[in-house]
Amino acid sequence: MWYHETGGDTSKIDENTGFSYEFCAGLCDKEGLEPEEVAIEEVLEETGYAVPSVNYITSSFTGLGFSADLLLLYTHYMVRLLLGNLTFYFLK
Repeated sequence: MWYHETGGDTSKIDENTGFSYEFCAGLCDKEGLEPEEVAIEEVLEETGYAVPSVNYITSSFTGLGFSADLLLLYTHYMVRLLLGNLTFYFLK
């Protein structure tokens, strides 16, 4: 999920616009669920979007030296279409 300085008005995006990326996050502590299934649930819980699938990007251990946590990073692509006052989201 990303936010930018324009308050959601994409017509104001230019080379000077700042972006902040925020990731949905969750623990893989639900018995019987694969990490991909947990990621799909977290997207729905945190954003309200029901994505049918996610794509694996990479994994990395976080906090080396004091933690054994493994970060799994997934993505899902969505296209936003603006037509007049209507906004449509298409999942790819």
